[in-house]
Amino acid sequence: MVTTGAAVVDRFSLQLTLILFLSVVVVTLFTALLTAPQRDEIAEFYLGNRTMSPLRNGLAMCGDYLSAATLLGSTGLVALTGYDGLLYLCGTAVAWMMVLLLIAEPLRNAGRFTLGDTIALRLPRGQRPVRLALAVCTLAIATLYLVAQLVGSVALLTQFTGEPSATTRTLCVVVIGTIVIVYAAIGGMPGATFIQVVKAVMLISGVTVTAVMVLHRFDWNPDALLTALLSCLAFVTLLAVAAGLTLAAASSLAHDLYGEVIRKGQAKETEELAVARLSAVVIGVLGMLLALIAWGANTATLAFLAFAIAASALLPTLVYTLFWRRFTAQGALLSLCGGLLSSVLLVVFSPVVSSTPSSLYPSADFAWFPLQNPGLVSIPAGFLLGWLGSVLTRPEMPENYADFEVRTLVGIDEK
Repeated sequence: MVTTGAAVVDRFSLQLTLILFLSVVVVTLFTALLTAPQRDEIAEFYLGNRTMSPLRNGLAMCGDYLSAATLLGSTGLVALTGYDGLLYLCGTAVAWMMVLLLIAEPLRNAGRFTLGDTIALRLPRGQRPVRLALAVCTLAIATLYLVAQLVGSVALLTQFTGEPSATTRTLCVVVIGTIVIVYAAIGGMPGATFIQVVKAVMLISGVTVTAVMVLHRFDWNPDALLTALLSCLAFVTLLAVAAGLTLAAASSLAHDLYGEVIRKGQAKETEELAVARLSAVVIGVLGMLLALIAWGANTATLAFLAFAIAASALLPTLVYTLFWRRFTAQGALLSLCGGLLSSVLLVVFSPVVSSTPSSLYPSADFAWFPLQNPGLVSIPAGFLLGWLGSVLTRPEMPENYADFEVRTLVGIDEK
């Protein structure tokens, strides 16, 4: 009798979660289409013409920071390790605030659409090879993290369907990937921002409800509804992060690679916008294929590799670009390419790929790098290569950095 009642409650909980999730997807998708760029302007597609209110921007940044790893992984870390896990969360929050205070504002003042624009303003000589290397790094980071999000979303669906068959898994990846493509390719930055705002509001509301229930756990116990809520939040988080990643990679490919490297700044706005939307479709399809191939792999490994590439290639380039007068285009190229290659190679020859029962290829044994995360070696290597490439080449014109510094501080040209 008790077992039958529990099964009915559990089935009702799953149905309620699915209905809530589908409702949120339909509403957000419809609203994202309504807020999508109405004109063929790349400024509106990439940035929403910078007309978003501070509150909306703040909520979007909050939603972007609270990814699925934060919602699920960090919560589990605190549950397993207690106070140590809480310190880990505090560390990531402090790091995020440092990025906002030291990096975000200079980039906003100096950049036009992408990180490549900022570096081109700082390093006008040899900017096209740097843009190309930057686009490759951005594509690698976004694709790896997108695959992790898609695999995680299918894993969440197992609570509705049980262990999915190959057909079910493929269908889920295609459906979720298609939703992500629509968010990114049609909605652009306004649509992606709206999704992030919805996610932030839902997360804050969900955490508040959870906290109240923990404090009053002896008074009432609507576990099913709370569980229709957290699962839905996890899905929305995955969709929002995936849409943001797809849009970032598409923007870099369309603007940096196509607009500035291939067309050398001569592309029309309508032409670049079409390439951006096509790039979002291509990246989304690529993410779907890789998610199906990588099924069964540890999603944390994919996420850690994406973080390692970003910290090893993009971080040194960003720091040197903003704060080192002697930095050159050759240094940027070495930092980007060296950070990317060192991260990938160290992971390939680490226990993540071979030599342990939990490796991708447990029967093989070619791991000579002992750490699972290459960041301890690849991040210093990225900084070292950036420094070495700069000191061994002719410096940029002194006035370039002076003009750039004024631009980053006040947001206007010195002249």
